[in-house]
Amino acid sequence: MEYSSTSHQTHADSVLGRARVLILTDDADASRAWTFVLGRYDIEAKVIAYDGLATASTKIGSFHEILVDHYDDPDSALQICRRLRDMTQQPLL
Repeated sequence: MEYSSTSHQTHADSVLGRARVLILTDDADASRAWTFVLGRYDIEAKVIAYDGLATASTKIGSFHEILVDHYDDPDSALQICRRLRDMTQQPLL
């Protein structure tokens, strides 16, 4: 599952100040909601499922912030945060 608030964004958008947020979620409805709401504030949101993290073509360091939105097992969310921390120094929420 991958969603993006915009499909025509370029690297220049983030250079010019447009915020970029990567959202990791286990809920398809939540991913659509995040994308919609953040898009309304002119924030580029890319959403990927937890199981897609390892195979995602997304460069994690290109985002300003990473949001972990988890509804099921808190231990799984903690493990994902630990994996992310090994991959990047971006802020995690």
